[in-house]
Amino acid sequence: MLGTTAVAANAVAGTITNFAIIPGTAVSLAITTVVGQIAGAGDNKLAVKKARTLLLWSYLCMGITCMLLFALCPYIVSLYNLEEVTKDLALEIIKFFSIVCLLLWSPVL
Repeated sequence: MLGTTAVAANAVAGTITNFAIIPGTAVSLAITTVVGQIAGAGDNKLAVKKARTLLLWSYLCMGITCMLLFALCPYIVSLYNLEEVTKDLALEIIKFFSIVCLLLWSPVL
């Protein structure tokens, strides 16, 4: 069973990391619409090209937000009134998420 420290750190980290995936979610919606329209028009080569371009934009946007989150997470977490142990655990979760999100989130759109 998880203790109060782990639950609180997970809640804070989960709230903060949701902001990091907003650009990726937006690009995901755009890929669905744009590629669907182009493929529906019968231009499969252009659909693949647009999908790759939008995936590149997703990587770029996610890279920026994840790097900002990684760099600014100590300041963001300090806005919460957490005990030192909980704060350290939340920072660890957020930093781990920032790295994994940057590498794996966009291809899984």
